[in-house]
Amino acid sequence: MSTTTIRSTEDRIGGIVRMIRALGRDGTEWELADLHRLELIEDHLSTARDRAVQSLREHGHTDGDIAEMLGTTRQAVSKRWPGGGRYVGAAGRYRST
Repeated sequence: MSTTTIRSTEDRIGGIVRMIRALGRDGTEWELADLHRLELIEDHLSTARDRAVQSLREHGHTDGDIAEMLGTTRQAVSKRWPGGGRYVGAAGRYRST
């Protein structure tokens, strides 16, 4: 009988971080084509971050909340990830138009 383990986002991210750290520790096995693969990883990470910001907004988090977690400003968050809606007040919330 097999069981399926459901891993949390924190567990999955932790595994990815460990793999990337392992890649960075040993540069002796790198080949030129691997640079392209690293760019591909970066593209996928960027897409995941974009979706996370969108989801956080949909669940009521403000650009200020997101900025605080990222160590940046609310203005930087709204510039990098435009809300797709109309900005509403100092709370940093977006409303669909």
